[in-house]
Amino acid sequence: MTTPVRVRRASFLVNAFSLMLTTIVTAAAGLVFWAIAGRLLPVSAVGDASAEISTALLLSKVSQLSLGTILPRFLPVAGPRSRRLVALGYAATAALSVVVASGFVAVGWGSGFLHGGAEIATFILAVPILTVFALQDAALTALRESFWVMVENAATAGLRLAAVPLLCATAATDPLVLAYLLPALAAVLAVNAVLFWRILPAHERASGGTHELPARRPAAGFVVAEYANSLIESAGSLLLPLVVLSVLGSTQSAYFYLPWLVGTTAMGVLFSVALSFGVHAAADPAALRGLLLRTLRILAVLSIGGAAAGIVLAPFLLRLVGPEYADNGTTLFRLIMLGIPFVTIEVVYSTFVWLERRVWLLVVIQLVTTGALLGLTAVLIEPWGINGVGVAFLSTTIASGLACLPPTAIRVRRILDGRGLRAPAGSPVAAEVR
Repeated sequence: MTTPVRVRRASFLVNAFSLMLTTIVTAAAGLVFWAIAGRLLPVSAVGDASAEISTALLLSKVSQLSLGTILPRFLPVAGPRSRRLVALGYAATAALSVVVASGFVAVGWGSGFLHGGAEIATFILAVPILTVFALQDAALTALRESFWVMVENAATAGLRLAAVPLLCATAATDPLVLAYLLPALAAVLAVNAVLFWRILPAHERASGGTHELPARRPAAGFVVAEYANSLIESAGSLLLPLVVLSVLGSTQSAYFYLPWLVGTTAMGVLFSVALSFGVHAAADPAALRGLLLRTLRILAVLSIGGAAAGIVLAPFLLRLVGPEYADNGTTLFRLIMLGIPFVTIEVVYSTFVWLERRVWLLVVIQLVTTGALLGLTAVLIEPWGINGVGVAFLSTTIASGLACLPPTAIRVRRILDGRGLRAPAGSPVAAEVR
């Protein structure tokens, strides 16, 4: 056994705010990205590109095998197996990404927005690149190096903004998708060079040659449950742009995409804070009570303040892209913002269940919520257009948040009383803080 080497880790607040800023900067850059696109290209072209990128993100999510949440849970305690865990995860998900993207194209599901061989080839390459791009952020987060996640995503966003006018001014096929994809590819190459040559080796040395990974059977149960939950969640968040495109067409798809982008970004900010809480709580259960209090304060400010700001600023933000976007998307924007505080309850509950490795509890709620969201959307989208999607989202979000409230309150009370969480499934050591 080697002697552990102390590695300086960033604090919870540094990691939490780094992830928050990552999400906010990425979202702001995304708005500017689509604002520039809206000025340079017809609405129909923007709609097709948004559908292509949304679909690539959806297939990437499917292909990640939930490693985006599994790595933050297990990589902190993987010890000498850390590099192997990340490398195998990359290889498996990248290969699956190519298969899934090729299959999607082969059955003709992309015919509505993929026009010609060059666009198809770009789309198939986009999925594995976006998959690794997401997983490298998960690995950095798991190792409490979230500051570099922020730096990487800010640089990627800046390159994307620079690439849009350059590529749109050329005869490039699929200029918006290329502007989105090429900076991600550059980030994958640069970040993983540092990750495998410096950060992961240091993490392995700090472990002293030991690991605390769970036994194979409980680990497999956790992975399967996380993957099922991820697929169900993706169906609700990433399929909706495709539903809008297929039912209402490219123009309404463009009007829908920006409010939905902001809404999913707001939810991503909440998840970022909760993820940082989960990573630090998994690494240091004794600090659980203090971490929870700080997390709840941050989430309360973000969810209530962010929802209020979004409701007020909705028309002004959308008008940055064009007056027609504000005229058609403001109501949808506000409906999504009204649901954010209820999303916060589910995010906190999800984190508790994640720490306990009892994700199957969440799968049931996610399945019901997503089914209701898609079902209500199918009923309301034709008579009410994109606003019908907003009503469906708000209704299901309120129901889900209220369903998660009682078990969330019970766990908060246990932690504040000093009893902690239940021991993780398959763990030989109780996780309770007494």
